[in-house]
Amino acid sequence: MPSSLSCSFSPGHFWAERVPERFGPYEVLRVQPYEARKEYVCPGCNHEIRVGVGHVVVVPLEAPDLRRHWHNPCWDERKRRPAGRPWARRP
Repeated sequence: MPSSLSCSFSPGHFWAERVPERFGPYEVLRVQPYEARKEYVCPGCNHEIRVGVGHVVVVPLEAPDLRRHWHNPCWDERKRRPAGRPWARRP
């Protein structure tokens, strides 16, 4: 496994992944459907992530208060989108 990527299980059945990227390193936590108890807005599509929908939480290591909840497909497709604000909020 490359030294720039580390994966581990964390409490609460999250899958944690630490990845360096152009906006600094961040941690990706995978939220299982039974753990999703609140609604969020995905910054990738600006649509709602409903209660009971599995998704990912992306936490910048240098600014954990900027964490964002993403739909799994939106997070997987983020590299194909044009560059913009990395942790944009809903307009």
